[in-house]
Amino acid sequence: MPSTGTTTTPARDCQWVISAEKGYGVELIFQTFEIEEEADCGYDYMELFDGADIKAPRLGRYCGSGPPEEIYSAGDAIVIKFHSDDTISKKGFHLRYTSTKFQDTLHTSK
Repeated sequence: MPSTGTTTTPARDCQWVISAEKGYGVELIFQTFEIEEEADCGYDYMELFDGADIKAPRLGRYCGSGPPEEIYSAGDAIVIKFHSDDTISKKGFHLRYTSTKFQDTLHTSK
């Protein structure tokens, strides 16, 4: 007999490490950004870390609509961590990444 209950998607945690060649940094350019909005970004969020793992300094936690400004790493890697709970779904995010020569201005632009 088929189930008549509702189904929910379990919470998800995804993590990506973006690395550049030695002597280069990573630049992230957001093209789409729409994640469930909440005052403390406690439900769904994307976090960025300035290094090769989540022990590196955190660059920020983001949610809501509207892409963050371009992000630049201080070193040769950035970690992107995405968390989603089991309720409200939005479009998510789409970004481009590229390696860039180190600049005097690091991290977020302006």
